[in-house]
Amino acid sequence: MWTDVGALLLIATVAFGTTAALTPVVRWVALRGGMSDDPSRRRLHQVTTPTMGGIAILAGWLLATAISGRGGDLWALLVCAGALGVMGFIDDRFHLDEHLRLVLQVLIAGFAWGHGFGLELFGTPGLNLIVSLLWLVGITNAFNFMDNMDGLASGAGAVAATTLAALGLFAGDIGIAFVAIALAGALAGFLPHNFHPARIFMGDTGSLPLGFALAALGARLSTDGLHPFVATAIPVAVLGIFVFDTSLMAIGRVIRREPVIGARMDHTSHRLLGTGLPVRAVALRLYLVSVLYSTIGLSLALLPAQWAVAVCTATFVGSAQVLLRLLPLPALVREGDALVPVAEPTPRMPRFRLSDAIEPITLSEDALID
Repeated sequence: MWTDVGALLLIATVAFGTTAALTPVVRWVALRGGMSDDPSRRRLHQVTTPTMGGIAILAGWLLATAISGRGGDLWALLVCAGALGVMGFIDDRFHLDEHLRLVLQVLIAGFAWGHGFGLELFGTPGLNLIVSLLWLVGITNAFNFMDNMDGLASGAGAVAATTLAALGLFAGDIGIAFVAIALAGALAGFLPHNFHPARIFMGDTGSLPLGFALAALGARLSTDGLHPFVATAIPVAVLGIFVFDTSLMAIGRVIRREPVIGARMDHTSHRLLGTGLPVRAVALRLYLVSVLYSTIGLSLALLPAQWAVAVCTATFVGSAQVLLRLLPLPALVREGDALVPVAEPTPRMPRFRLSDAIEPITLSEDALID
C-alpha cells in the first residue's frame, strides 16, 4: 500500500507541475485570441479575464493519468470528459443553446452509464439509469455553477478528488485512485493562477468535464459489502459542497419564481460575501466545508451500516438547517465597484383563511318568507 501511496504522490506532482506550467501559456493564447470573460452586473470580477484555463487542467490530468498507466479500465470516463471538454470549449467560444447543452450532457452520461459509471441504488436497471443520469448530469452542472468565484471550484474540487483517491486506495481500486489523484493534482496546479485575484478562469472547457469526472469517479467507487443506501451516500457526501450549493440556488429561485438556469449572484459564496466577508475568506471557509463533507464521506465507508445511516441523517438535518439560515440572505448585483444586495425580499407563503374563500350570502326578506 505504501508503494502505491508513493506512486500516487508522484502522479499528483506530475499533474500539478504540468498544469501550473501550461496555465500561463493558455492564458497568453486566450488573451490574444479574444477568449475572455467581461465584467457584468451579475459577475464578481471587475476586469476582463481570460478563460479556457480548463485546457491546462485537462492536459495535466490526462498526461499524469497516461503516465500512471492505470487509466485503461476507465477509458469511457476519459472519452466522456474529452467530449464534454470539446463541448465546453465550443460553448465558451460561441455560446451553445442551453437545451442543446443539456441533451448532449444526457447522451454522454448515458454512454458512461452503459460502461459501468452508474449508481446501484435500486434492484431495477431502469431506476438505476434514471438516478445515474440525474447524478452525472446534476454534479456536472453543480460544479459548473460553483465556478462563480475565484478559486472556489478548483479548490473544492481538489479536496473532493483527493478524497475519492483515498477511498479508491482503501477499497483496493487502484485505477480510481490514480485517476482521481491526477485530477486533484491538476486542479491544485491551476489554483495558484485562479485564486483571488484570478488571472485566468477555467471556463466551461474545464468545469463541465471536471465536474463530470468527479461524479463518474464517485459512482464507480468499489462499495462491495455496503448497503446500497450507504454506497450511494458516500459520493453524495464527498461532493456535498456542490450538492448543497446547487440546492440553495435552486430552492431560492423556485421560491422567487425565477428561472433556475441563468447567471445570478445568489449562490452560497455570494450570500457569504453579502455578510461582509472578503473573497479569499469566503473561499477558505468553503474549502473547510468541502473538507468536512469529504470527511463524512470517508467515515461512511468505514462505519457499520447503522452508524452510517445515523451520520447520513445528521448530515442531512445539519445541511438543511444551514440552508434555511442562508436562504433569506439576498442575492447580489454589481454596481460599479461595489456589490449591493438585490432589493427583492424572499416572498412569504400567503396565509389562507377559510373566511376568505367563502363568499358571504345575503338573503332578502322575501327569501326568508318563502
